[in-house]
Amino acid sequence: NGLTLRWPAEKIKAKGKKAEEKAPLTREQCAQLEAAVKGTRAYIFVMLGLYAGLRREEICGLRWQDIDLQSTPPRLTVNHAMRLTGSRAEFPAPLKSKAAHRTIPLPPGLAQALRDEKKRTNSDFVLHTSDGSPLTYQSARNIVSVIDRRCPMTEGQRKRRERIEQERGKPIASRRPQKNITKLTFRVTPHQLRHTYATRLVESGMNIKQIQYLLGHDDVHLTLSIYSHVTQNRPEELIGAVSAAFSAPQGVTAGDDGSVYVADTGNSAIRKIKGGSVTTLVVQDPQQLSGGMISPTGLLLQGNSLYICDPFTRKIAILTVA
Repeated sequence: NGLTLRWPAEKIKAKGKKAEEKAPLTREQCAQLEAAVKGTRAYIFVMLGLYAGLRREEICGLRWQDIDLQSTPPRLTVNHAMRLTGSRAEFPAPLKSKAAHRTIPLPPGLAQALRDEKKRTNSDFVLHTSDGSPLTYQSARNIVSVIDRRCPMTEGQRKRRERIEQERGKPIASRRPQKNITKLTFRVTPHQLRHTYATRLVESGMNIKQIQYLLGHDDVHLTLSIYSHVTQNRPEELIGAVSAAFSAPQGVTAGDDGSVYVADTGNSAIRKIKGGSVTTLVVQDPQQLSGGMISPTGLLLQGNSLYICDPFTRKIAILTVA
């Protein structure tokens, strides 16, 4: 409108602490979490997060008509969400994006948990209030708090407790231990359940486009940016590339006794292969090749003499072999 020539916030930079990346749960932790919440209202919530990768609002908005337990394989379709904002729960709410509308196959453990749950309810919703109505904002929070009560305190909770105790001048009385509550030794957040699901898919070697679909991501680059490190930096995935980088067989020759000699250029070594075993031959011929092997390439075996060509030093070494 011509009142300002420059944007006044042009040089302002966003600051703040970067959100700490949550590690996925291990398989052992998943089993411990399932056991800790089994028999509670949070059990199906946890199962849908761990084994279907649903977002919290998608779990809260899931209805039985979205689930087909008779098909092969059993499946669920994400059709609606429940928006939890402020102190209100809104249903039906639009999905996060068009990609969030997806059909997800259910692993056997989750399918059985849903079958058992369906026998116990007459509600249209998988998660609901005591009278079968859709979740309210508070009832949705209560489900998450079932998990939270079984986890250790966060640093923020601990500091808040200490501050209250200082203000009162006395420690806060511990709650009476609740029966049949299994305590966990690790923290769990709702998003961590979905993160664990995605990590298991990546570890399985599933195609990244299939993972994108199952997670309901609009853009495959989002999936790659979040989860590519799961496999790309694992030692068992890297060893092949590392070995290739430092092991480059360039020459091979065979002996009359069935031995095979390989010039391992990448490692500056000669390998002898016989009967399934591999040994490394030491070249010690300072007159022929001062400084040891640099880049062994060509090999020639005549009798007991192995001739090794090193183009890097432009010399040939002669190695006597048994």
